[in-house]
Amino acid sequence: MTTPLTYAFGYSWWIVWGNLIPVAMFGGIALLGIRLGWRRWLVAASSLVAIWGVAGLLITHFVFRLGFPLQLRAEQFLASGAGRVVVICAV
Repeated sequence: MTTPLTYAFGYSWWIVWGNLIPVAMFGGIALLGIRLGWRRWLVAASSLVAIWGVAGLLITHFVFRLGFPLQLRAEQFLASGAGRVVVICAV
């Protein structure tokens, strides 16, 4: 199984991992607020921004699949008899 850390396709760090910044900052603020007994609205707002960052990170990696290789449909293409597929593997 591949992970987003397996391949480097040349995307900018900000595009692939930039959502970790609000997760770390606002998640830390939310945890600090819980620990120190800050007002609930401040902790809730910080938590929502951290959750937004996690959602963005998951969408970037598992919906847009940045950092994962493409899944080619060579078997379906060849079975239809409509063309040829050339597979080039560089090791």
